[in-house]
This record gives sequence, C-alpha cells and structure tokens, in this order.
Amino acid sequence: MSVVAGRVLIVLSGLLLLLGAIWTAAGFHAAGWTFRGFPQDGFFGATMGFALALLVLGGVVLVVSVPLVGMYVEADMRADGVVLRRVFGRPLSIPVGAIDEIVLLTNLRVPSRSGPVRTPRVILRGGERTLAAYTPRTRFGVAQYLEPLGVEPTVVTDALTPEAAHRLCRGSVSLMERLLTPLALGAVVVGFIALVWVLVTAF
Repeated sequence: MSVVAGRVLIVLSGLLLLLGAIWTAAGFHAAGWTFRGFPQDGFFGATMGFALALLVLGGVVLVVSVPLVGMYVEADMRADGVVLRRVFGRPLSIPVGAIDEIVLLTNLRVPSRSGPVRTPRVILRGGERTLAAYTPRTRFGVAQYLEPLGVEPTVVTDALTPEAAHRLCRGSVSLMERLLTPLALGAVVVGFIALVWVLVTAF
C-alpha cells in the first residue's frame, strides 16, 4: 500500500465516522436528546438505523485501518542514508552512519499480512535501539534494495507473532499491531451486533 492510498483510506473512514456522528446527533436533537422522544417515523425515524450503521462502520474501519497502514512507508535509499515517507507524520531521514544493523522479519504473523505472499518487515537499528521499522511496498529485491546502506541484513525466517517480534526486537511492531487481533475480533462482534440491530429495527 502506498502512502497516498493509506492517507485516502484514513480520510474516507474518518468521513464515514463524521457523517454517521452528525446524522445520529441530528436525530437525537430532533428527539430532544432522549430515547423516549425519538421519532419512530419520518426522515430520522426511517434512517436512524442507517446513520448508526455508518457511525459504527466508520469507527471500526478507522480503528482497524490506523495500525494497518501506519507501518507502510515509501523508502528512498540514498548514498548518505534513507528517507522514509510515512502515512502519519513528516518524512524521517536516517543517515548511514547511524545504522549498525538491518533485520528482516520474513514471516511476521499479523492479520494484515495473511496469505502466502508476505513482504518482510524491515528494521533499522543503531546501537541498542530501533531507529525505524517499516514494511516496504514490494517483497521483491528487498536485500538488493538495501544494498546502498552498506549493511548486510540479518534475515529472520521464523514465524513470529507481534508479541514475539516485539520481544526479539523492540520497536519492530507498533502497539496497535500488537492489539490488532483483539481489536479485529471486537470489531467483528460490534459490526455483527449493529447489523442485527439495524435488521431488527427495519423489519
């Protein structure tokens, strides 16, 4: 996923959440901010289920998409270092002299990286700390892509959960990625409940 695509996904999910929130607030305003006075017919009565579904959908997509796209970057390798353009924040520039070690996690198991084709997580380390960890846009030629940095990558092929990767190399995964599995399960449950509620109220 490109940086632009990641930003578009975040913006669209945020707009869904905002639209659902405004729509829901307008309905409760018409009802005097109480459930008892909420209209059962008319525009708000007929569409409030859809508004709440938009609110839940926007929130779920936003919560799930933020950790998914946060680790995707576009890396520009230069003779003096690497420049990382991220979905969130300004570009990060790391000079070659600061990079002591490069680690490639080729089998990181998170919900966003399922399937037979996996792009390795690239970890740039300096001293005892992680300078940057990111997922490049393509899995092909990653080692050759890193050659300008002049450091031979250490390749880890073991299957690693986010927690195991964090223990192996702190900073290799974000906190949200470590929480992604329970968040995804919660999102499915909430989405199912919202869908059932909409169907029950509609019919």
